[in-house]
Amino acid sequence: MLRPGSLAVYDCTCHAVTRNCRIGLETVLVCGRHNETMLTTLLLGAVDNTEVRTLKVNGILDTQGTTTITRTIKPYGEMSYVIHDNWGKNDTWTETLVQSDASVLLQHSFKWVKPKGNNSLWSTKIVDGVAQWRAEEYEGEAIEGGWRATKLSAGAVGDASLWWWSLVAPKTGDKVERNRFVPMFGYESEVVTYLGDSELTFGATSVNTHKVQRSSPTLTLIVWLDDVGMPLRREFYRSGSSSIHRADVWVQK
Repeated sequence: MLRPGSLAVYDCTCHAVTRNCRIGLETVLVCGRHNETMLTTLLLGAVDNTEVRTLKVNGILDTQGTTTITRTIKPYGEMSYVIHDNWGKNDTWTETLVQSDASVLLQHSFKWVKPKGNNSLWSTKIVDGVAQWRAEEYEGEAIEGGWRATKLSAGAVGDASLWWWSLVAPKTGDKVERNRFVPMFGYESEVVTYLGDSELTFGATSVNTHKVQRSSPTLTLIVWLDDVGMPLRREFYRSGSSSIHRADVWVQK
C-alpha cells in the first residue's frame, strides 16, 4: 500500500513523449501516446485541497462580470463546488454543491442576491435517498410552500464528472448521465461527455486542456478544463442555437 509522499513507477513501452499532469491530489507523468500513467507521486494529507479559478464573463449585456469557481476536496473525500457570479452593484448569483466521493448529493443551493434586498434562494435536500427541492425566498419574499419530492436518487443528482482530473482521468467519449437542478423549474436530464484534449491560447501562452460538453434540454455548455479539472473557458449555448450566448474566459494572474 502506498503511503502519502511515496513513489510508484509505471512504465510504458512505447517511449512516447510524456507530459506532466496533476490529477487532483496526485502528480503524474502521462504517456503522450497512450494516455497511460507512468509515474505517480501521492500528495495526500490531512488538509483540504482547494482550487480557485476566476473567469471574465463576455457575451451578455454586462461584460464587466466575473465568475469565480472554488472546488474544495476534504481529506475524507467530500467535495464542495461553488460557482459565484458577480455582476457588480450588489448583484450576485451563487451555486453551492456538496457531494460525497461516490457522487452522492449532500447539499445543493442557489442564491441570487439583488440590489435593494430582492433576494431569491432555492435549496435541495435528500430524504430517504429521494431528491426534494423548494424555493425558500423569491424576490425578497419568504416562501411558505413545502418541499417538492422528485423521484431521483441522491446519486442521480450528484455530478460524477466533477471528479474528472481531480481523482479520475476519463477517456475520450466517456459520459456521465445525471439530472441537473434548474431554479424555479426543477430537474432536467443532463449528459456530460468528454470530447478529448484541446489547446487554448491565452495571450502568448498555449495550454493543453480537456474539452467537456454538458447537454440538457435547455442549455449546452462547453467547458475547457485544466489538468486538475478546473475551468479555463466556458461557452453557453441556448437550446436550438449555435451562437454563443455567454463566454467565460480565465483571468491570468
